Amino acid sequence: MKRFSLRADALARLILSDRGQDLVEYALLSAFVAVACLLVVANIGRGLNDVYDTLEVSNPPASSSQPASAAGARPARAASRPASGS
Repeated sequence: MKRFSLRADALARLILSDRGQDLVEYALLSAFVAVACLLVVANIGRGLNDVYDTLEVSNPPASSSQPASAAGARPARAASRPASGS
């Protein structure tokens, strides 16, 4: 019966004590900041990926197997200046 009393006293002291409370608060705060940073970095990564995908679609690489006219490039025009009479 004495063991139960010692355990109950130890449990009561543990529950009523505020030692280590600051450590737990800092741990929770740092975990929250870490999760927030991960979410921000993930969203920035998705945004940058969308930007690069848009740039790649509008400007395909030069090594593309498509001909220039099919890739959306304008054909070169010949210069149409009147001949000068001097």
